[in-house]
Amino acid sequence: MVKFNKLAVSSAAAVLAGMLVLGGCGNTDSKETSAEASSEASTESTESTSEDDATAQMTADEEKISALDPKKPDDLGKVNKLEYKGLKFEAPKEEQITDEDAEKYITDSILANVPVERNDEEVKEGDTVNINFVGKIDGKEFDDGKGENYDLKIGSGSFIDGFEDGLIGKHYGETVDLNLKFPEDYGKEDLNGKDVVFTVDINSIKRNISLDEMTDADAESISEGEVKTVADFKSTIKNNLAHNAMLTAKSSLYNNAIAAALENSDAEPADETVEWQMDQALKSADKNLQAQGMNLAYYLYLMGKDYDTFREEMRENAVDAAKEVMIRYAICEAEGLEYNEETKKQYLDEFGYTEDQFNLYLDETEQQEAVIWYLSGKAIADNAAEVSYVDAAEAEADADTDVNAEDAGEINILDADDADAAEE
Repeated sequence: MVKFNKLAVSSAAAVLAGMLVLGGCGNTDSKETSAEASSEASTESTESTSEDDATAQMTADEEKISALDPKKPDDLGKVNKLEYKGLKFEAPKEEQITDEDAEKYITDSILANVPVERNDEEVKEGDTVNINFVGKIDGKEFDDGKGENYDLKIGSGSFIDGFEDGLIGKHYGETVDLNLKFPEDYGKEDLNGKDVVFTVDINSIKRNISLDEMTDADAESISEGEVKTVADFKSTIKNNLAHNAMLTAKSSLYNNAIAAALENSDAEPADETVEWQMDQALKSADKNLQAQGMNLAYYLYLMGKDYDTFREEMRENAVDAAKEVMIRYAICEAEGLEYNEETKKQYLDEFGYTEDQFNLYLDETEQQEAVIWYLSGKAIADNAAEVSYVDAAEAEADADTDVNAEDAGEINILDADDADAAEE
């Protein structure tokens, strides 16, 4: 089912998944000398060895990552100073979502990315048609000349001249014969300049529409039956955006509260606590990357790093995270608070999550950390001398990172600069 508020999500890690090309070789002249041939063979051997080394490294890293089993130490370390009452700090105001906000989100983030079926209309420029096609030259099929369930955007120029134009005005379920000619410089000797007949079956017609063009049937189709009318669709989106705005505001409040307490407190984490934080961050990153079709070992390879080196690079951040988690637990202990079914329910009620959602996205250890984060942040906010609420845009400009309730306190090991470098 389409999750309205996650429809247009993308990430650098997902983009990276398709970027790796292992090996490859260039074209060679048929009259190359024996010395050139020997040099190429040596190059190919080196490339093969490099590929083997990379595979071995990723396999070794995968084994280390899969063996991670984060466990909270019995002794986190020593809290030398704990001040969390009577603090002053800023927090963003909760954004108020309007009908216009919801309509803009529907237009920009949903309808722009999700074409809807228009099988009762003829094919137009800009439509996406799903087709089966078979190409024949002199009555015979040729290599790479057929496809099934191919999504073709009309006007994209993906096929030779005349192919896409030949489908304009046609209808769902129609079979079309397109008499075309390959360009003289097509790039394949056996196809250059050849006459070709493509037989095309039109399986479906989809179109990006405006909100004004949206029908109740479109709303039901996009939501996979979750809503039945355009009015309900708009209402659902508005409610989701309002929920996200609430999450952002409350998460920022508690993050800022914890940051204020951390600034006024002091802790010396045990080595085991630092290792725990690294284990937790690495395991969480691997889980998130796997949900996007890759894993941490593969990501590290793309960044030109191995697991052991990377782990040491994150140690400094892990020390800071360990200090923060110690302060959170110390505050909860001082307030007589702990993770249990009752406080877990308080967390779910506060943030509007269901228990099924909680269990789906977080394991038991992550659930405990989320609840402790919430309890400590709330205790600081409830005992604050002053919380100055500022406009969200102003607060965002001052913030170094965006954090939500589910990933609060985690070490961000998927560095944005690294991701950008890999994309380049």
